[in-house]
Amino acid sequence: MILEEDHTGAYISSKLTDAARSWSIETKVHMGIRDNAANMVTYFKHSEQAYRHLSACQQFCAVAEHHLIQDVEMRWNSTFLMLHRIAEQHKALSLYSIQHGSISMLTKTELELVDNVVSVL
Repeated sequence: MILEEDHTGAYISSKLTDAARSWSIETKVHMGIRDNAANMVTYFKHSEQAYRHLSACQQFCAVAEHHLIQDVEMRWNSTFLMLHRIAEQHKALSLYSIQHGSISMLTKTELELVDNVVSVL
């Protein structure tokens, strides 16, 4: 199956329905299950469309166009790097959250805590 358009939920659903119909299994499929977690860091890594929109938000907010960094359990400094990047990008992330609403943004208190932790580390 080739996806030619942006990978929205509605588009993917229509493609899956078409595939089930072409395989003659549409009456045998009763439900689809997916992970609906909106993890801010991995969200932008796995969605080209989301990253494009984040890039536009970064330009609008005049912040560096950097990728977000994901925490890696085996790397001791990855949590610091992730928090540092979130602190750097919080304006663009907030704007993205307002415009697109598909990520859970940190609260003002949580962002202040991130800034304090980054300062200490």
